[in-house]
Amino acid sequence: MKPAPNRATMRDVAALAGVSVQTVSRVLNNSGPASEATRRQVEDAAAMLKYEVNLAARALASKQSKTTGLLVTGEIRHGVARLFSALESELAARGRHIVIATSPTDNPSSLRRAISYLHGTNPDGLVVLARTSNILPVIAAKAQVPCAVVIAGRHETNRVSTVSIDQYDGAIAASQYIFDIGCSAPVYLTGDLRWQDAQVRLRGFQTVCTANDTEADWLIGDSWSSASGYAMGEELLSRGLPDAIVAGNDDIAIGAMHALYKAGVRIPDDVSVVGFDDIPQAKFQNPSLTTVRQDFTALGRTALEELDRIIAGEPRRHRQLPTELVIRKSTRPRPW
Repeated sequence: MKPAPNRATMRDVAALAGVSVQTVSRVLNNSGPASEATRRQVEDAAAMLKYEVNLAARALASKQSKTTGLLVTGEIRHGVARLFSALESELAARGRHIVIATSPTDNPSSLRRAISYLHGTNPDGLVVLARTSNILPVIAAKAQVPCAVVIAGRHETNRVSTVSIDQYDGAIAASQYIFDIGCSAPVYLTGDLRWQDAQVRLRGFQTVCTANDTEADWLIGDSWSSASGYAMGEELLSRGLPDAIVAGNDDIAIGAMHALYKAGVRIPDDVSVVGFDDIPQAKFQNPSLTTVRQDFTALGRTALEELDRIIAGEPRRHRQLPTELVIRKSTRPRPW
């Protein structure tokens, strides 16, 4: 067996570049001034030697890891992926690193293992993307560093900061809009009710139906997918069409629309359809999809702002961001 090659050190980079170790440190850590020529020399030498920054050593030396842990619970879907991208971009702009752990379920032992793994990377703090509020007690008890939890709904706790987009208000806006354009018998197609998001959005629809003296009618989906939306669309065709569909997310709306198209149903002439999320495909549907927009970039930035506050010793709190109803061609006023 061949011996493992020695890992290049900062001293090796300095020797090859013809500069001091201190200069290499300033350039590679972006921690001080250096001329463009010197910076290029150091970066070229580091590339030739395949030098990699030892984050663990840096953390021990500085007592700051410049690392944020990210814990994702449940499956990776559109909102989670968009939020991860926003967090990664924001952390990169701050010169920080991100380490990820996942817990496919809310099982306490799975959560504890994921948190223990993140603790082992010596993070300055954790951001948790939570599927349900069930995990909050585990996070509060297990997390040994400041923690901000991104979760639907409002959850008062003095152990962690929580951050959310006001999905309840978004669901109310979408549902009330359906009544405002003259629809009187809407049906709601839920997302995966194991998610707090799905529960909150359904509750918003139910609230609006009650306010409009209408009995709330909904179908329960088995996931957040277009396939689930398609199956629910077929069920609607078999039992009789409503005058409007409010969907748990855009993927569900798109799946239901496809089922209706195949049956010759005209959208929005026969049925108006509203989604939730404003995924990139929403505006390119035919017709384009009326939906509720969530600003995931702002959500990621707010989560990190709250984490910074806790690290600085400030009180934990709850932050909630607004949604925006985006009206497109999948809805239209009904004739009176």
